[in-house]
Amino acid sequence: MNVDGSDMKRLTDHGMDSSWSPDDLQIAFASNRENKKVFQIYAINADGSSVRRLTNHKSEDSNPAWAPARPSHIFPKPRATAADFF
Repeated sequence: MNVDGSDMKRLTDHGMDSSWSPDDLQIAFASNRENKKVFQIYAINADGSSVRRLTNHKSEDSNPAWAPARPSHIFPKPRATAADFF
């Protein structure tokens, strides 16, 4: 995409809760692209290349956040446990 907002390009059809990396080279996002029941965390290069799955859990991962001091580290939202509901 150009600075003026023209020439936009769709990077994925399966994503939500996106988060730009501190160096603006990658985007982390949650997606259920491989399992329609459970969201996992993925990363993609800003140009749309190299989609990578970063988590693989039975429970859902969402809302990724990059560690500012370690741009290669992404943290999903903490998972709720049964104890969280009592």
